Amino acid sequence: MEGKGIARAGTGAFNLPVTFPSRIGEPNGATSPEELMAASHAACFAMALNGTLGRRNGSAARTVITAT
Repeated sequence: MEGKGIARAGTGAFNLPVTFPSRIGEPNGATSPEELMAASHAACFAMALNGTLGRRNGSAARTVITAT
């Protein structure tokens, strides 16, 4: 199967190649929509975690979140 396109951020922050093979386990340097979702969820989780810590007078010297 084939298929390809570009995922563009509305802000212009990135333009990423997206292909059908990247969705079925043959990425060859392309990004899958699932990878973008995992990255965005991980970033939101990290920000929410740090926000909650701050509201409870806590802090983190470093926050590391991994999405796989």
